[in-house]
Amino acid sequence: MVPSGSDAPDATGNDGEATAKSSRGAARAPGPVTHDELRNIRRWILVAGVWAVAAAAIALIALLDTSNSDAERAAGDARAGVTATRKAQDALDGRLDRLESRLSETPRTRDVNSLESRLARVETDATKANGRSKTAAKSLTNLENRVDDLEREVAAVRATPPGDSSAGRRPQAESQP
Repeated sequence: MVPSGSDAPDATGNDGEATAKSSRGAARAPGPVTHDELRNIRRWILVAGVWAVAAAAIALIALLDTSNSDAERAAGDARAGVTATRKAQDALDGRLDRLESRLSETPRTRDVNSLESRLARVETDATKANGRSKTAAKSLTNLENRVDDLEREVAAVRATPPGDSSAGRRPQAESQP
């Protein structure tokens, strides 16, 4: 097994454990860094730096890609919202214009009141005319009955021989006042 890291012997030839034990007991300065240790540290710093740069680049690309697509999506949504709002406003404007034109075509209160009074007069006149027509119908029926009676009398007079004195008189039961 190959010793690595702190288990490797230091420049003095002691392993790290022995150094740690001795450093606790006495204040001893660590030995100088070897060329291999320095190269090893540089390599790990370089690897860490490459990973840091790669992570930063990936994060930056993701941020820019997301922000562009989010911004484009937000702009598209805003445009769609504006378009929908304009369409809705145009529709409401059209409805409002139609209602205003219908309202301008409706009669005024004064005109409606005038028409109502005229209609009331026409209804009254129609009721009177209906009553008069019933009276006229009764009178017409009476006249027709009287004409029928007169026609019967005329027929009776024509049917009686000349010289009969009862032919000129009307019978009492059939006469109408």
